Amino acid sequence: MYFSGIADEAHEDIDRQIEAHQELGWKHIELRNINGVCVTDLCDETFDRVVQKVTDAGLGVSCFASQLCNWSRPIINHPNIDRQELLRAIPRMQELGCSFIRTMSYPNAGWPEEKWRDEAITRLRELAEIAEGAVSGLLLVQAPVHRHVVVRHHPLL
Repeated sequence: MYFSGIADEAHEDIDRQIEAHQELGWKHIELRNINGVCVTDLCDETFDRVVQKVTDAGLGVSCFASQLCNWSRPIINHPNIDRQELLRAIPRMQELGCSFIRTMSYPNAGWPEEKWRDEAITRLRELAEIAEGAVSGLLLVQAPVHRHVVVRHHPLL
């Protein structure tokens, strides 16, 4: 077991994110945003610099805290947005030896409860299939209580 924190909650700058984790004595970091840009959306050059800094600091990456299915992406958004983000994330995660990516479960946007639930499960199942074999699992944050469920083991999927 180890401790890890969502890095941008300490600071937006990667150097300060790393510094905060080192001050706590933690050996792992969870990457989300670097200077306000999601790690999956960074240009290759910037991502390479982040990899170098994290590696030079001797930190492992426990998880990517992604935008997948989050509050900014209600169920009415096209599912390709999340598919494309996951496809961008996988090689970056593999480069860092990172096994997990954090996802939420699509906020409803006025759909009937059953229709929203069924579509959210279908989309999460598709994301889990994309991730299977490439990463260990999707970590589903079930807001508002922020419980974490590894999606590949979720009974509905």
